[in-house]
Amino acid sequence: MSAMSCISEDQGANSFVLAMFYNNVLSIPILLACTVFLENWSSENINANFPVDRRNNLIIAMVFSGLSSVFISYTSAWCVRVTSSTTYSMVGALNKLPIALSGLIFFDAPVTLPSVSAIGVGFVSGIVYALAKVKQGSKPKTGVLPTTNQPMSASSQSARDSLKS
Repeated sequence: MSAMSCISEDQGANSFVLAMFYNNVLSIPILLACTVFLENWSSENINANFPVDRRNNLIIAMVFSGLSSVFISYTSAWCVRVTSSTTYSMVGALNKLPIALSGLIFFDAPVTLPSVSAIGVGFVSGIVYALAKVKQGSKPKTGVLPTTNQPMSASSQSARDSLKS
């Protein structure tokens, strides 16, 4: 069992906050390692990238960007908690279709059969998924899989009940 599923089961409603927290904390060592080993930390480079006249505005923009990313991570975890990870993934895939379509319409992207058919398949898959979710929501929830709810004789049910107690 993964650590996140243990946290989700133990913490209940706060699990999505913890998921957001751990996802952000896990990125810190990677970012620190990259900045220490790959960036030029000389004073000339810092002054060139952070001029004194614009330094405060750049720092405010970086803080705003960081807070925005935390908010996006929080809302993503909340969306997964409220719906499902499959729905969240499907929405993430479907939100790229209008962008691809606008690229074909407004920009100089070549309109080919593979590109148009890929966008069409994407839209159809979104419709199929939505219809499946609606159909799934209309079914009564029994709590057991359909294959485990087999009809059985009274003597078999009696023997099964005696084993449970």
